[in-house]
Amino acid sequence: MSRRHLVTAFALLVIIIALLLIPPSFLASLPSLCLNRRLFGFCPGCGTIRALSNLFHGNIRAAIATNPNSLLLGPLLVILVLLNLARGLSCKKRGQP
Repeated sequence: MSRRHLVTAFALLVIIIALLLIPPSFLASLPSLCLNRRLFGFCPGCGTIRALSNLFHGNIRAAIATNPNSLLLGPLLVILVLLNLARGLSCKKRGQP
């Protein structure tokens, strides 16, 4: 069970690092590939990656303008990394596989 938690923590950490390394301006220049937006004109998930990138770069206003959900998702990603890391390491200390 601990290995699963450590792998999850690592994968989420890679996502956060990628969002920190990729400039928000680069993400804003990419075209939208969202099928929901093309079919229905609206998608509640559109702009999430750009918003998280803005949030992790400290551009809170741009994050809110792009997708307000990022204010919940950003801290949630960090909390999930910490929880999975703590669970994975605590299982290792107790000798569980």
